[in-house]
Amino acid sequence: MSSTLPPALLDAFRRTLYRVDDGPHRFIIRIGEPAPQVDALLAAHGLTSAAFLTAANPLAKPLDAAQNARRNAELRRRAEAAGARALTGEGRAEDGAWAEPSFLVLGLSRAQADALADRFEQAAYVLLEHGRPPELVLRR
Repeated sequence: MSSTLPPALLDAFRRTLYRVDDGPHRFIIRIGEPAPQVDALLAAHGLTSAAFLTAANPLAKPLDAAQNARRNAELRRRAEAAGARALTGEGRAEDGAWAEPSFLVLGLSRAQADALADRFEQAAYVLLEHGRPPELVLRR
């Protein structure tokens, strides 16, 4: 997909630290780098794919914390209704200048992740497929 996003925003997405911080699951995912912890989680659950998603700040436009919390609660409900498991996390700038509450959603296919990203007006998300490096998927 050809993107209409500003180059600086694309660069920020590519450099973001995608952190999982859910109970015993604590690790960082980086675009294009091996993700052995994700591969292990997928294998342990008999799954082949996952997505790192948020419903916060649609189209990269900041919302207040309460609005983002409501949107993320709805994202989690929809993901779990589809039979997926959502682990809490956040996308964080390398320099810590910003962070967005997010989820690593185990068991989502690319089509399901596309639909959720579009439903919540997200410019991009991270697709994780067993044995492959994390991929930034652009939706705008």
